[in-house]
Amino acid sequence: MFSVSKHMLKSKGVRTTYYNRNLTLDTDNIIHKNFIKNINPDKPRGENTFYKELNILKFLEKNFVNKPKIDHYPFPKVISHGETRESGKLTISMTFCGINAIENACLYSEKKNIIPTNYYNTVECIINNLKNNSILYLDWKGDNVCINKYGHISLIDFGRFKILKEESRKYRYRLDKMYAKPDLNELKKSFFSYVSCSESEFLLEKALLRDKDGRLKWKHKLFKRAPWGMLYYF
Repeated sequence: MFSVSKHMLKSKGVRTTYYNRNLTLDTDNIIHKNFIKNINPDKPRGENTFYKELNILKFLEKNFVNKPKIDHYPFPKVISHGETRESGKLTISMTFCGINAIENACLYSEKKNIIPTNYYNTVECIINNLKNNSILYLDWKGDNVCINKYGHISLIDFGRFKILKEESRKYRYRLDKMYAKPDLNELKKSFFSYVSCSESEFLLEKALLRDKDGRLKWKHKLFKRAPWGMLYYF
Protein backbone atom coordinates (compact mmCIF):
# COMPACT_ATOMS: atom_id res chain seq x y z
CA MET A 1 0.00 0.00 0.00
CA PHE A 2 2.79 2.44 0.84
CA SER A 3 4.79 2.03 -2.37
CA VAL A 4 5.65 5.68 -2.94
CA SER A 5 8.96 6.01 -4.75
CA LYS A 6 11.42 7.51 -2.27
CA HIS A 7 13.46 9.38 -4.88
CA MET A 8 10.25 10.99 -6.13
CA LEU A 9 9.45 12.39 -2.71
CA LYS A 10 12.91 13.54 -1.68
CA SER A 11 12.42 17.24 -2.06
CA LYS A 12 12.81 20.48 -0.21
CA GLY A 13 9.37 21.66 0.81
CA VAL A 14 7.72 18.23 0.80
CA ARG A 15 8.33 16.38 4.05
CA THR A 16 7.29 12.76 4.20
CA THR A 17 7.32 9.87 6.63
CA TYR A 18 10.24 8.48 4.60
CA TYR A 19 12.43 11.56 4.88
CA ASN A 20 11.67 12.95 8.31
CA ARG A 21 14.76 11.99 10.28
CA ASN A 22 12.87 12.33 13.56
CA LEU A 23 10.39 9.57 12.63
CA THR A 24 10.91 5.83 12.39
CA LEU A 25 8.29 3.24 11.51
CA ASP A 26 8.71 -0.28 12.85
CA THR A 27 7.31 -3.55 11.53
CA ASP A 28 4.40 -3.45 13.99
CA ASN A 29 3.05 -0.26 12.41
CA ILE A 30 4.12 1.82 15.37
CA ILE A 31 5.62 5.22 14.65
CA HIS A 32 8.42 6.49 16.90
CA LYS A 33 8.98 10.24 17.10
CA ASN A 34 12.35 11.28 18.50
CA PHE A 35 13.28 14.48 20.29
CA ILE A 36 16.88 15.48 20.96
CA LYS A 37 17.49 16.09 24.65
CA ASN A 38 19.54 19.26 24.97
CA ILE A 39 22.83 19.09 26.80
CA ASN A 40 22.41 22.65 28.09
CA PRO A 41 19.85 22.45 30.94
CA ASP A 42 19.11 26.17 30.56
CA LYS A 43 17.79 25.62 27.02
CA PRO A 44 15.79 22.37 27.13
CA ARG A 45 14.00 22.92 23.80
CA GLY A 46 13.87 19.27 22.78
CA GLU A 47 12.64 18.17 26.20
CA ASN A 48 10.01 20.91 26.32
CA THR A 49 8.71 19.97 22.87
CA PHE A 50 8.62 16.30 23.88
CA TYR A 51 6.46 16.91 26.94
CA LYS A 52 4.28 19.44 25.12
CA GLU A 53 3.36 16.96 22.38
CA LEU A 54 3.09 14.00 24.76
CA ASN A 55 0.72 15.84 27.09
CA ILE A 56 -1.55 17.18 24.36
CA LEU A 57 -1.90 13.75 22.75
CA LYS A 58 -2.88 12.23 26.10
CA PHE A 59 -5.22 15.15 26.78
CA LEU A 60 -6.96 14.71 23.42
CA GLU A 61 -7.46 10.98 23.95
CA LYS A 62 -8.79 11.44 27.48
CA ASN A 63 -11.30 14.10 26.41
CA PHE A 64 -12.22 12.74 23.00
CA VAL A 65 -15.91 12.93 22.07
CA ASN A 66 -16.92 10.90 19.03
CA LYS A 67 -19.28 13.44 17.49
CA PRO A 68 -20.28 13.21 14.73
CA LYS A 69 -19.71 9.48 15.07
CA ILE A 70 -16.86 7.93 13.10
CA ASP A 71 -15.32 4.45 13.11
CA HIS A 72 -11.81 5.35 14.25
CA TYR A 73 -9.87 7.64 16.58
CA PRO A 74 -8.63 10.54 14.36
CA PHE A 75 -5.43 11.43 16.23
CA PRO A 76 -2.29 9.44 17.13
CA LYS A 77 -2.60 7.36 20.32
CA VAL A 78 0.43 7.25 22.62
CA ILE A 79 1.61 3.68 23.17
CA SER A 80 4.71 4.42 25.22
CA HIS A 81 7.29 7.13 25.83
CA GLY A 82 10.68 7.49 27.42
CA GLU A 83 14.36 8.22 27.04
CA THR A 84 16.89 6.13 25.16
CA ARG A 85 19.95 6.20 27.39
CA GLU A 86 22.43 5.29 24.67
CA SER A 87 21.45 8.13 22.35
CA GLY A 88 20.05 10.62 24.83
CA LYS A 89 16.86 10.87 22.76
CA LEU A 90 13.36 11.22 24.09
CA THR A 91 10.83 9.16 22.15
CA ILE A 92 7.07 9.01 21.83
CA SER A 93 5.81 5.74 20.33
CA MET A 94 2.33 6.06 18.88
CA THR A 95 -0.13 4.51 16.48
CA PHE A 96 0.78 4.94 12.84
CA CYS A 97 -1.91 6.92 11.01
CA GLY A 98 -0.77 6.14 7.47
CA ILE A 99 0.78 8.21 4.70
CA ASN A 100 0.18 11.93 4.57
CA ALA A 101 -1.95 13.73 2.01
CA ILE A 102 1.08 14.79 -0.04
CA GLU A 103 2.34 11.22 -0.33
CA ASN A 104 -1.15 10.09 -1.23
CA ALA A 105 -1.38 12.76 -3.95
CA CYS A 106 1.84 11.44 -5.47
CA LEU A 107 0.09 8.09 -5.96
CA TYR A 108 -2.79 9.61 -7.90
CA SER A 109 -1.24 9.40 -11.38
CA GLU A 110 -0.84 5.62 -10.93
CA LYS A 111 -4.37 5.33 -9.49
CA LYS A 112 -2.92 3.96 -6.26
CA ASN A 113 -4.08 6.79 -4.03
CA ILE A 114 -6.30 5.89 -1.08
CA ILE A 115 -9.88 7.16 -1.04
CA PRO A 116 -11.11 8.46 2.35
CA THR A 117 -14.14 6.99 4.08
CA ASN A 118 -16.68 8.99 6.10
CA TYR A 119 -14.68 12.02 5.04
CA TYR A 120 -16.90 14.94 6.06
CA ASN A 121 -17.80 13.53 9.48
CA THR A 122 -14.13 12.83 10.24
CA VAL A 123 -13.10 16.40 9.45
CA GLU A 124 -15.95 17.76 11.54
CA CYS A 125 -15.10 15.40 14.42
CA ILE A 126 -11.45 16.53 14.40
CA ILE A 127 -12.45 20.20 14.41
CA ASN A 128 -15.06 19.68 17.15
CA ASN A 129 -12.53 18.03 19.46
CA LEU A 130 -9.96 20.75 18.94
CA LYS A 131 -12.48 23.51 19.51
CA ASN A 132 -14.20 21.87 22.50
CA ASN A 133 -10.82 21.43 24.19
CA SER A 134 -9.75 25.03 23.45
CA ILE A 135 -6.84 23.85 21.29
CA LEU A 136 -5.70 26.29 18.64
CA TYR A 137 -3.89 24.02 16.17
CA LEU A 138 -1.33 26.06 14.22
CA ASP A 139 0.12 23.74 11.60
CA TRP A 140 -2.58 23.06 9.01
CA LYS A 141 -1.11 21.43 5.91
CA GLY A 142 -1.24 18.26 3.88
CA ASP A 143 1.89 16.93 5.58
CA ASN A 144 -0.02 16.70 8.85
CA VAL A 145 -3.20 15.00 7.67
CA CYS A 146 -2.79 11.27 7.14
CA ILE A 147 -4.81 8.47 5.59
CA ASN A 148 -4.39 4.76 6.37
CA LYS A 149 -5.15 1.75 4.21
CA TYR A 150 -8.74 1.71 5.46
CA GLY A 151 -9.35 5.27 4.28
CA HIS A 152 -9.38 6.67 7.82
CA ILE A 153 -8.25 10.31 8.11
CA SER A 154 -6.21 11.57 11.09
CA LEU A 155 -4.56 14.81 12.18
CA ILE A 156 -0.97 14.42 13.40
CA ASP A 157 2.03 16.49 14.56
CA PHE A 158 1.14 18.55 17.61
CA GLY A 159 4.38 20.49 17.77
CA ARG A 160 2.62 23.80 17.12
CA PHE A 161 -0.54 24.62 19.04
CA LYS A 162 -1.90 26.79 21.84
CA ILE A 163 -4.38 25.98 24.56
CA LEU A 164 -6.47 29.07 25.08
CA LYS A 165 -7.53 30.04 28.57
CA GLU A 166 -11.20 30.77 29.09
CA GLU A 167 -10.48 33.94 31.02
CA SER A 168 -8.66 35.41 28.04
CA ARG A 169 -10.71 38.14 26.32
CA LYS A 170 -9.65 36.77 22.95
CA TYR A 171 -10.48 33.19 23.94
CA ARG A 172 -13.86 32.69 22.27
CA TYR A 173 -13.11 35.00 19.37
CA ARG A 174 -9.93 33.17 18.36
CA LEU A 175 -11.51 29.73 18.61
CA ASP A 176 -14.60 30.78 16.70
CA LYS A 177 -12.56 32.51 14.02
CA MET A 178 -10.25 29.52 13.53
CA TYR A 179 -12.89 26.80 13.42
CA ALA A 180 -15.93 28.59 11.99
CA LYS A 181 -17.41 26.59 9.14
CA PRO A 182 -17.05 28.64 5.95
CA ASP A 183 -19.14 28.51 2.81
CA LEU A 184 -17.65 25.25 1.54
CA ASN A 185 -18.44 26.02 -2.08
CA GLU A 186 -16.56 29.29 -1.86
CA LEU A 187 -13.67 27.65 0.00
CA LYS A 188 -13.43 24.96 -2.67
CA LYS A 189 -13.45 27.56 -5.44
CA SER A 190 -10.66 29.50 -3.73
CA PHE A 191 -8.49 26.38 -3.50
CA PHE A 192 -8.99 25.43 -7.13
CA SER A 193 -8.40 29.00 -8.26
CA TYR A 194 -5.25 29.29 -6.15
CA VAL A 195 -3.77 26.14 -7.69
CA SER A 196 -5.12 26.94 -11.18
CA CYS A 197 -6.89 23.59 -11.27
CA SER A 198 -10.19 22.64 -12.86
CA GLU A 199 -12.78 21.00 -10.62
CA SER A 200 -12.62 17.85 -12.73
CA GLU A 201 -8.97 17.36 -11.66
CA PHE A 202 -7.45 16.13 -8.40
CA LEU A 203 -6.64 19.30 -6.50
CA LEU A 204 -3.71 18.28 -4.34
CA GLU A 205 -1.99 16.39 -7.14
CA LYS A 206 -2.06 19.59 -9.22
CA ALA A 207 -0.67 21.52 -6.26
CA LEU A 208 2.53 19.45 -6.44
CA LEU A 209 4.84 21.00 -9.03
CA ARG A 210 8.23 19.93 -10.33
CA ASP A 211 10.99 22.44 -10.88
CA LYS A 212 13.53 22.14 -13.71
CA ASP A 213 15.64 19.78 -11.58
CA GLY A 214 12.73 17.40 -11.03
CA ARG A 215 12.22 18.32 -7.38
CA LEU A 216 8.71 18.67 -6.03
CA LYS A 217 7.47 21.99 -4.75
CA TRP A 218 4.10 22.46 -3.13
CA LYS A 219 1.83 25.50 -3.30
CA HIS A 220 0.67 25.36 0.29
CA LYS A 221 0.12 28.85 1.71
CA LEU A 222 -3.65 28.91 1.29
CA PHE A 223 -3.98 25.36 2.60
CA LYS A 224 -2.38 26.40 5.89
CA ARG A 225 -5.10 28.89 6.71
CA ALA A 226 -8.21 26.75 6.74
CA PRO A 227 -9.01 23.76 9.00
CA TRP A 228 -12.01 22.94 6.79
CA GLY A 229 -9.58 22.78 3.88
CA MET A 230 -8.90 19.20 5.02
CA LEU A 231 -11.97 18.33 2.98
CA TYR A 232 -9.96 18.93 -0.19
CA TYR A 233 -6.73 17.10 0.66
CA PHE A 234 -7.95 13.79 -0.74
